[in-house]
Amino acid sequence: MQAPSRDERELYYYGLPSRPELVARSSNHVWYRPPHMPEPSEDDDGDDPLYPKLLLPAKHPLLMRIWNNEASFRDQILEAVDKTRLSAIDIMRIMQKGESQNVLMISVKPYTLLWEDGRQIALQCKAILESHGVHDVHCEIRESVVRTL
Repeated sequence: MQAPSRDERELYYYGLPSRPELVARSSNHVWYRPPHMPEPSEDDDGDDPLYPKLLLPAKHPLLMRIWNNEASFRDQILEAVDKTRLSAIDIMRIMQKGESQNVLMISVKPYTLLWEDGRQIALQCKAILESHGVHDVHCEIRESVVRTL
């Protein structure tokens, strides 16, 4: 997989108020530009336009159980992200066009993680998920600053 384009980095989380930027992800699904953006890429056939995304609480009993009860799982994830400027780790459900996907969401401080390193971390986290029996959750890394209110 190649690094995300500038448009993908900036628009992957289209619809989220904080407008985080994508660093890397473990999935290989094809990203499409929003239909209202000028100069669509050559790969965009227009059949699958980007719709706004919503963040919702996760709905994955196994993942929630191991995250809340198995220190080894959390320790493995924390070790995988140890060299990042971590802001947060969240287990979220991302909804788009009425469909949702549970995601292990890693937030890092802006401009602190290159795609190459982020991709390796995302794949490592995906492998950790699978080693604990969670095969239907991907890992995404985004730039985000956590603010206390």
